[in-house]
Amino acid sequence: MKRRKAVLMGITVLFLSFMGNRAVIKAEAADATAGEPSVSMEAPGEEADPIYFEETVSLYQAGAFETDTSGIMAYDMRTGSQEEQIYQSLSQVSPQLDVSGWGLTEDEMAAMFERVVNGHPDLFYVSNIYHYTLDASSGKVLLMKWEYRETDQNRINAMKASMEAEVSNILNKMDSSMTDLEKLMVIHEALVINITYSETTAWDNGKGCYTAYCALVEGKAVCHGYALAFNLLAERAGIGTARFVGSSNLKHAWNLVAVDGQTYHVDCTWDDQDITGKVYHRNFLLSDAGIRASGHTSWNDASLTGTGNIYDNYYWRDYAYDFEFTKRDSVWYLIDQPGAPTEKWKRIGLNLLNPDAAVTVPVSVRYQTHAQTYGWQSPVSDGMMAGTTNQSKRLEAIKIEIAGNRNLGITYQTHVQSYGWQNWVSDGGVSGTANQAKRLEAVKIRLTGTEAADYDVYYRVYVQSYGWLGWAKNGESAGTEGLAKRMEAIEIQVKRRGEAAPVSTKAPFIQPPLAVTYETHVQSYGWQKPVSNGAMAGTSGQSKRMEAIRINLENLPVSGGICYQAHVQSYGWQKPVADGALAGTVGRGKRLEAICITLTGELAKQYDVYYRVHGQSYGWQGWVKNGAVAGSIGRGKRLEAIEIRLEKKK
Repeated sequence: MKRRKAVLMGITVLFLSFMGNRAVIKAEAADATAGEPSVSMEAPGEEADPIYFEETVSLYQAGAFETDTSGIMAYDMRTGSQEEQIYQSLSQVSPQLDVSGWGLTEDEMAAMFERVVNGHPDLFYVSNIYHYTLDASSGKVLLMKWEYRETDQNRINAMKASMEAEVSNILNKMDSSMTDLEKLMVIHEALVINITYSETTAWDNGKGCYTAYCALVEGKAVCHGYALAFNLLAERAGIGTARFVGSSNLKHAWNLVAVDGQTYHVDCTWDDQDITGKVYHRNFLLSDAGIRASGHTSWNDASLTGTGNIYDNYYWRDYAYDFEFTKRDSVWYLIDQPGAPTEKWKRIGLNLLNPDAAVTVPVSVRYQTHAQTYGWQSPVSDGMMAGTTNQSKRLEAIKIEIAGNRNLGITYQTHVQSYGWQNWVSDGGVSGTANQAKRLEAVKIRLTGTEAADYDVYYRVYVQSYGWLGWAKNGESAGTEGLAKRMEAIEIQVKRRGEAAPVSTKAPFIQPPLAVTYETHVQSYGWQKPVSNGAMAGTSGQSKRMEAIRINLENLPVSGGICYQAHVQSYGWQKPVADGALAGTVGRGKRLEAICITLTGELAKQYDVYYRVHGQSYGWQGWVKNGAVAGSIGRGKRLEAIEIRLEKKK
C-alpha cells in the first residue's frame, strides 16, 4: 500500500519496536486530546497515551491508478457490516466514527476505507485524507476522524441531490424490458453525449475532474470521472459487476462489466470525441484482445480479464453507427443528425443483438477535409458539413469512405489550384494536397462496386463568392473551374436509387463559358490579335490574304478538342492539326484557300462547330459545320477572313 503518514499533534517522537520505523508523536497537551478516548498502554511502570495519525490513501476520485483494492467493484460490501458503517458515516457527513470494538490494525482500516470510497462513487465529497487514534499497546485503531473535500454540509447535500437528479434522468431512459446489455448501452450513450473531457472543473479547484459528481453534474471529467460515473450508474441499474480498470502505464482508466456470464471492457472516455451528437462504439464491450487492439496495452490488475469476444467486431463499431443509440416504444434507433431542427432517426431494430435481421440502417458516407489553418478536421457523415463557412478558409484535401454495404465503394477526384484535375482516388484515399497552400476548386464523386447502380451519391460545395452551389451527383463536377475560387465546405449524401433527391435550383458547377479562340496570320500585318466566339479574324475589303491560322478551345466542360485542316496555295490540303497548332504557312507568301474544322471526343457529341469565310471575289460565304469545306479549291481564290462559333446540340 502506497501511503504517506504524518503526525498531527505533539512534539515528542517515539519509535516503538512493534511499529518498525513508523513515526509517532506522543500527545502532550490535554486540550489536544479533547474528545478522544483515553487508552491505557500495558507497559510496566507507566501508562501510555493514545497515538494520533493522519493518513493519505489512494482514491480513484483523487486521481489514483494503483490502489490496494484495484478493480474495485461498484458498491462492493465484501466485509459486510463494518464497511456498511463506514459508508453510512461518510454518507451522513459525520465527523468521526468509533471503531474501538473492531480490533483492526491501521493497514486493515486503511484498506477498508479505501475500498468503501472507491466502491461508492457517490462519496465524491470525501477526502483521501483521514485521521485516526491508535491504541499504542495493541496497535489497533480506536477512532476514525473523516475529512471532506467540501466542508459545508448543506452544500454537500445540495451537490448530492444534483447528482442524484442526473442519475435518475439516465436511469429513467431504461425500462423493465431491457437486458443488461441494453442498459449498458443507455449508460454508455449518456456519458459519452453529456461529458466533455476536461482537466478543470468548477468544483474543488479543478480537482473534481476525477469524480463522478463533476462527470454527471458539470459534464466535465477526465477518465476517472467517466469510469466512476459508469460504475455508479451500472450499480443503480442493477448491474453490480462493473469494475474500475486502471493503467498507471497509460495513465488511463476504464471499466470491466459482466454480461450474460462473460466479462467485457468498456471505455466511455475513448468513445467520446467531444463532437456534438457523436457517440463512438469502438471501445464498447471488448475482449482483452479487442481492447488491446484499441490501444489499451496493459492494466494494473491482471485478474481483470475480458473473457467475451462476440462484440469485438460487432456492427456498432462501424462508423455508420457513430451516433446515439436510443430506445423508443420497444424499438432501437440511432439519431444521426442530433441537434438539427428535425432529428433524423434511423431504425436499428427491436433489440441490439441480431443485426443481420434487425438492422435497417442505410448506407453511410463519411468524409474528412483538410482545411486551411485547421489541418485535418474531424470526420463527418451523411450530409453534415465538412469544412467551414464565412471564415474564408480554403479546403485543401478530402478523404471519403462508404460504410454499411460491402458491395459499395466510392471514388473521387479534385480540381486543385495550379494542378487542375488530379487522378481519381478511392475508399479513403487522399485527394488534393496538404501543406502546399493549394485550394480545392472542384470535385467529382461517384460510387463503385457491384451495387453502385442501386444508389446515387449527391454532393454540393460552398465556394468563395458564391456560397452553396446546387447538388451534383454520380460523377458530375461540383465547384468552379477557371475562376480561381476556393472550395470552403462540402456536404455528401448517399441515397438508394429512387429516393427523393436533395433540391436546389442553383447550378452545381460554375466555369467561364466554353469558348473557341482563333488568330490569323495576314498578308502585310502578320499575326493579328486573337478573337473568339464568332468574331471576325482577318480583313475584309483590303484584298489581304490569310496565310495561317491557329484555333483553340477554352473552358471545356467535357473531354475533347478541335481539329482543323487548311488548303494552301501550291501545297493543297495539309495534314490536319489540332488545339492551337499552326495550319497554313508563314513567310512564304502563300494564301489559304479553304478550311475544314471538326470537334473531337465527348465535346463532339455535345457541341457543333460552325464557321464561315470571306473569300476573294465571293465575299462572305454561308455557314458550314463539323468538317464541311469552307472556301474554294482549284480557283486560285484567297481567304481573307473567318468567323467560328460553337453551339450546343439540341
